[in-house]
Amino acid sequence: MAKRSKCLNLVEYILFRILLFLVKMFPISVSCLIGRQLGRLAFLILKKRRRLTISNIRVARENGFFKTEIDEERLGKKVWEHIGMIGSEFLYYYDRKPNQFWKAVQFEGEENLRRMLTKKKGAILVSGHLGNWELLGVSLALKGFRMNPIVKFQSNGLVDRIIQDNRRSLGMNLIDKRGFLRPIIEAFKRNEVVSFLLDQSTYKNGIKVKFFGKEAPIPRGAAEFALKTGAPVFTARCLRERPGKYRVVVGDEIKLIRTGDHQRDVEENTAMFIRLIEDVIREYPEQWLWMHKLWRNKKPSTSENPLS
Repeated sequence: MAKRSKCLNLVEYILFRILLFLVKMFPISVSCLIGRQLGRLAFLILKKRRRLTISNIRVARENGFFKTEIDEERLGKKVWEHIGMIGSEFLYYYDRKPNQFWKAVQFEGEENLRRMLTKKKGAILVSGHLGNWELLGVSLALKGFRMNPIVKFQSNGLVDRIIQDNRRSLGMNLIDKRGFLRPIIEAFKRNEVVSFLLDQSTYKNGIKVKFFGKEAPIPRGAAEFALKTGAPVFTARCLRERPGKYRVVVGDEIKLIRTGDHQRDVEENTAMFIRLIEDVIREYPEQWLWMHKLWRNKKPSTSENPLS
């Protein structure tokens, strides 16, 4: 992959700092409006990503995923508006006082996670790029749960530093997806939560799972760790009910499939996790990132961690 120029990184950093300043200056309603407009602009400018977004929606529609008829381009535009708001919301809330945050967020299911952690094996959060997954992490951290998100660091180190510092300021321990075996095991030993985002395809050693009715190679890490360590697995989501108002729902422990055939168990549990994610996407299609390359035709030049 070609190295990014220092000039491009600096321009992105300056624009990011301007966005951060504007988001902090105005009320959340205005910040969301700014984010929505930026997302709409990106939808118009980024032609390749726009086409990929619409193409993915079309595949899902043709496979009968949606309950009702949809306008692919209109949904695609809403998706990009949602992306713009995600950034504004995260930058607005990450360093606010907890009482300000909880005025905007309704939290359900706290007892479910606390019950799982009584087993002293840690816990595995399986989720996707649904709603505002950044605020999901914020809400769990503010509830006192020690979070260990598996992250992919951004190519622009200047921007990435701001994002990661924001996460760390809430007590999150970031795990680099390029080499995370030992940090995950250590997190379980500390009885902490490790979060896996499963809704992106992986090139190496992925599990082929029907995603929107078409096979995609899905990361196997969550199922592998759950089966090998006994850490309980759960789902959670943070969905926007309207700009500035969110609802976090923490599910109960997921009963894993255990047949005694390890490979089969990894495959069936990964498929089950994806079905759970699909169920939420079906209800809130505009709050999922449809611009991922789910169905890939060629391998990259560099290898990936088989458990990523």
